[in-house]
Amino acid sequence: MDKKGFTLIELIVVIAIIAILAAIIAPNAFRAIEKAKIAKVEADLEAIKTAALSYYADTGQFPVDDDTYVHAGTPGRRRGIDFLENKAGVTGWDGPYLEGWPQNPYWKSTAGAQEEGYQWEGSGPTGAMDFDGDGQKDPCVEMGFVDLSTEQIHSICQHIDNHIDDGDILTGNFRLSSPTARWVYYRVVY
Repeated sequence: MDKKGFTLIELIVVIAIIAILAAIIAPNAFRAIEKAKIAKVEADLEAIKTAALSYYADTGQFPVDDDTYVHAGTPGRRRGIDFLENKAGVTGWDGPYLEGWPQNPYWKSTAGAQEEGYQWEGSGPTGAMDFDGDGQKDPCVEMGFVDLSTEQIHSICQHIDNHIDDGDILTGNFRLSSPTARWVYYRVVY
C-alpha cells in the first residue's frame, strides 16, 4: 500500500519558497500602501483647499477655526463643521462644500469622530500659523500624527512636501511648526 503525501524535505522546500516570495513581495506591498496614504493626504488637502476657496467665494470670508466650537462646548461633531453645514449662520453660504470631513490615514484616534487628524484653522487671531510673516494668521489645515516617531513624521511630510510644495518641511506652504512638532500645517491661500 502506497501512502500519498509530502515528505518532510518537500514541505521544507515549499515553506522556504513561500518565505523567499514573501520577502520579495512584502516590501513592495508596504511601499504601495505608503504611497496610497500619501496620495490620500494630498487629495484630502486639495479637497479642503478647494472647499475653503469655494466657501470664501460664496461668503466673502473663511470658515471660523474648528476650535471655536470645541472651546464653546458645542456637542457632537466639530471638525470641519462649517464646510458641511452653516453652523455659523453665514450669509451667502451655499454648501455643503465637502461630502464629509476627510480622515487622515496617519491618525489613529481614540477620541472617536471628534478627531479625524485634520483640523481647520481659520484666519485671524485664532489661526494656526503666520506663513508669510505679515503678522496675521493664515487660513490653513492642521494635520496630526499619532504613534509615530519624529523621524517617521519627517519622512512622511518630506514625501508630501516634495509633491505639493517646496521640498522643505520647515518652510513653504506645507510645513511643520518646529523640527520636533507632531503637527504639520498646510496653507490654503498663497
